[in-house]
Amino acid sequence: MTGCERGSCRLPSRTPLPADARLPAARWIGTDEAGYGPNLGPLVISVTVWDLPAPAAEFDLYAALGSVVDRESDRGRTRLHIADSKQVYSPARGVAALETSALALLAQTGPIPRTFPELVTRLTGKT
Repeated sequence: MTGCERGSCRLPSRTPLPADARLPAARWIGTDEAGYGPNLGPLVISVTVWDLPAPAAEFDLYAALGSVVDRESDRGRTRLHIADSKQVYSPARGVAALETSALALLAQTGPIPRTFPELVTRLTGKT
């Protein structure tokens, strides 16, 4: 049984913000799942948090990241294809675009882990 199952989950501690730090105008919290569900096989659920410089209703994240990210796959592979996994991956297209985007984003956290245990440690902070 993990600590969370016993009701003792804690968020990782954060370094306090400097007194002159500016808080974001808004935050987007995005979630997604990949898999066939707990009854049919592996399931991965992820979450990302994006600090926005403007109110969410006024901010287009795809436009802000437009030089490196695209939600369409037909741009000659010059940008990362970031969209729902069902749009990025299909058996006909293969896994390359999904893998490229996932590894590029993972690389923003440091060197890409070489083993699965290293990946788990990177993503969870636990060994």
